[in-house]
Amino acid sequence: MIISVSNHKGGVGKTTVSTLLAAYTARHTDKKILLVDADHNRGSSSIFFSNKEPEFSIFDAFQCYAEDPYDIVSISGIMKKAVVKADGYDNLFVLQSSRKLAQITALGLEAEALKDMIEIAHFDRYDLVIIDSGTVPVIVSMCITACDRLLIPMMMSQQCIGPTRNTINLAKRKRAGVLGLIPLTVGKSKWDRAILENWAEIIHDTPELGWELGLMEGIPQSKTIVKADLVNGSIPAVALPSMEKIFENLNM
Repeated sequence: MIISVSNHKGGVGKTTVSTLLAAYTARHTDKKILLVDADHNRGSSSIFFSNKEPEFSIFDAFQCYAEDPYDIVSISGIMKKAVVKADGYDNLFVLQSSRKLAQITALGLEAEALKDMIEIAHFDRYDLVIIDSGTVPVIVSMCITACDRLLIPMMMSQQCIGPTRNTINLAKRKRAGVLGLIPLTVGKSKWDRAILENWAEIIHDTPELGWELGLMEGIPQSKTIVKADLVNGSIPAVALPSMEKIFENLNM
């Protein structure tokens, strides 16, 4: 199964959801998990490793694919070299990203490129592939094209309505099943709960936001807190309800 965590809006928690779900699934099952960092900010990569540019990354594979999509030996070799096992986990692997991904539009790739590359590298040997999509439009389109299911994190702000609507519409065009909308929250105070209830009504009254999906449990806002916990091998307690619900919906 391939899950993409996507939203055209930046700063909504895509990296947080991706890394938490990958770590939670790895901790609670013996399944082999691959976390694909397709964000030029290297958020997922830097949580598990240093922020230093890797020797091989997904960008190198994209570049090789752009030069010759039929050179499956080279593409597969680079994809596999870019995968590194996460420290402290026996069954969690990360396909690292590069800041050079910001230049990917110049490669002129089609939306099917990432899906093809995943198949070429035989990543079906992983039980679950989770993609952190970033916000570059062409990459978001690739990630949604490649996935079986989609998770859409969103901020509780008016500025997030348009990008979230665009993400849902793209998912419908690509026939990607949306698991749900995950709100970015601060905590579990009465104020936070009131905000969530208000936004549940807004989404219900805005059909183009996919009101039938509803809101899932919120995730913590701070990526720094998440990183500190994951490095210590634990899942932040505030994120457990959301991860448990997603995990339940995955039927793993």
